[in-house]
Order: sequence, then C-alpha cells, then structure tokens
Amino acid sequence: MWDYGTLAIDVSSLPFAVLLVMLVSCMALFAHWFSNKAISGLNLLAVGVLVFSLGSGLQFNYLPISGIEIALVGEALIIFGHMWVWHGIADFLQNRHHPLVRFSFFIGAAAVGILVYQAYANVDFAVRVVTLAVFVSILSGGIIYTLVRAGGGSGRFYKGIIRRTMVGAGMMAGLFLVHMAYGLYRGFETYTYADDLIGTVQPLEAFSQIEAMLFVVMLAFIIIIMTAERLQAELKIQEMTDPLTRALNRRAYLEVMKAVLARARRLAEPVSVIMMDIDKFKKINVKHGRRIGDATLAEFASLVMEGRRGQDVFCRFGGEEFVLMLPGTTEEGCKLVAARIRSKIEKTALVPEGVAVKLTVSMGLATARGDDLDAEGMLNAVDLRMHKDQKMSFEKIESAG
Repeated sequence: MWDYGTLAIDVSSLPFAVLLVMLVSCMALFAHWFSNKAISGLNLLAVGVLVFSLGSGLQFNYLPISGIEIALVGEALIIFGHMWVWHGIADFLQNRHHPLVRFSFFIGAAAVGILVYQAYANVDFAVRVVTLAVFVSILSGGIIYTLVRAGGGSGRFYKGIIRRTMVGAGMMAGLFLVHMAYGLYRGFETYTYADDLIGTVQPLEAFSQIEAMLFVVMLAFIIIIMTAERLQAELKIQEMTDPLTRALNRRAYLEVMKAVLARARRLAEPVSVIMMDIDKFKKINVKHGRRIGDATLAEFASLVMEGRRGQDVFCRFGGEEFVLMLPGTTEEGCKLVAARIRSKIEKTALVPEGVAVKLTVSMGLATARGDDLDAEGMLNAVDLRMHKDQKMSFEKIESAG
C-alpha cells in the first residue's frame, strides 16, 4: 500500500483490476463493432484499443511474465495500438489519405526502432519512458489533427461542439489531449526523479496504470457516442433526402428555402429559383417500365447536380418535377444556369440500365429581392412559367409535325 499524498493505492490488487476493466472495455467495443459492421473504422478502433491494452499489460507487468523483451513488446504494442486507433478514427470520419498513412507508419517504425536500440543498448529506464511518451504524444497529436481536419478546421470544429453536432469528436480530442499531456508529464517526472524509485517513480507508475485504464474506458465510451451521433446524422439525412435521386425532398427544401430567403433579406442579396419538369416522362414509364423510369430520374438528377455550387439547393419537388435554388444569383446568372442545364440534358444520351432515353425539359425561372423574397410566391411564379414553357414546347412539336 502506498500513500501518495492523501490517496492510498493498493498496489498488489491494482494490476488485476486495471487489466479486468480494460478487457471489459475491449469486449464492449468488439460487440459494438459487430452490431454496427456497416460503419467503417470501428474494426480498427476495437483492435487498436485491444492492442494498446495488451501493451499496457506487458509494460506495467499486469501479466505473470517479465523481462526486457516483454517490456519492449509492450511498448511496441502501445505504439501500434495508437496507430490503429488513428487509422480507425480517420476511416470512421472518412478522412483517411495517403500522407496520413505514410506518416503514421513512419512514426511507428521510428518509435519501435529507437526503443529496440535503447532496450539492447542498456539505456536507462527513464530515457525509454521519455522516448515512448514523445512518440505517443506525436501519434495523439495526429489523432487530434485528424479530428479537427474532418470537422472542417478549428473554427467549424469548435462551432460543431457548441452546436452539439460534434460532441463525440470534441470529447475524443480532449481525451487525447489529456492523454498526451499526462504521458509527457510522466516521462518528465520519471526522468527527473529516476533515483527516487520508492518515493516518486513507483507511485507515478501506479497512477499511470490508472490513467491507462481510464483512457481505455473513456475511449470506448466516446466511440459509442460518436457512433450514435453518426447514426442520428444519417437518419436525419435520410429524412431530408429523396432516396431515389439523393436530392432534398419537398419538406426539407421548403425549410431550407425559408432560411435562405431570410438570410438574403438581411444581406440584400437576390435569390433565383429554377423549376424543371421532364417532358412526357410518363411515356418512359409506359414504354420501358417503372424501373427504367426511376433510373432515368436518378441520372437526370445527377446531371443537374454536376458542377453546382456548394450553396445551391436542389430538390425533387414531386414526381418528375425538380427545383434548383440559386442564392446570390441575378436574373442573368439564372438564365445562364438554366441554359447550361437544358443544353446538357438535351445533348446527353442517358442509358439507364442499358436503355437509351432522350429527354427534354421545361423550365420556369424567377429571381426576387427584398420584400419579394417569399417562398410561396416564388414557387407559384416558377410553376406558372414552367407550365407556359411546357405548353409552348408542345405547340412547337405539334406545328412541326
């Protein structure tokens, strides 16, 4: 029993308790992965946490084996555990890229190489602790960087935490920041007081076991939180989008449109709207079947969405009718966009499921400013103009025939 300040630690039972809690946390993570196999990255996260736990067990002698080789394996497993967690987080956030992979493997190889050299060169234990702490800190820093980068940068990452859309990512960044800080503190204290084995180093190692245990428990807990946030976000996206075309559905579009128009009124900006209707689409369903008709709608939507700006809002308004909202776009700009879309549709030979389909589209355009920025009024205007355009097109076809 050590009395470290005011906290008494039963060192004899601590390793068993720490190892048990770590293994239970790993089991929970693997169960979580098996129940959410469709989410990428959870497998690497579960494996990474398990590898880190085993490495900690070897480093802190939780297991009934010892020796320089065992300690070295433990240190290597801690490094590789952090690497796998980093890759798992990158996959989970869909933010893995080749420079990240190369850098992480370089850090891992460098860490293991230096630790092997130090182990067999009989380098002091305190120096090895510092070396491990430095490389773990680098990997932890990389994980924090990936979290912030996936969140759109520090500004958007902070806003996401405040708006409670990235709580899990914020908690994980904080956890690795504390983990990194404690590792450096442990290395500094061990190196500074290496001669004071009983008074400082051994109690510090006991606290390091507790830190490793809490780190694994909190990491497993936060991964589950992030998965819940991910599933909730995907459910919200499914509620807002048309499953066939991946465009916004009508209800979500009307909500977004009201917000866009309110912002445009504050900033005194114009907003343009284009309503589109595929001419004689029912003939495609009758001639080729509904499956080809659905595939045609999906390809049409993809063509319209190609090259659009990030702020433009595309919606399947109903049936074969679509609406494209262009914030900050004048009448001239709206006409150019409409002409580009019409030309692309008419010149592109769609081949849904191997069936050649030729489309034409009727359009209605409207641009509003100031007090005229009214959702219902603008939609009524483009609807009337679209049907007028459609009628004129049909009359041209009939007169030509």
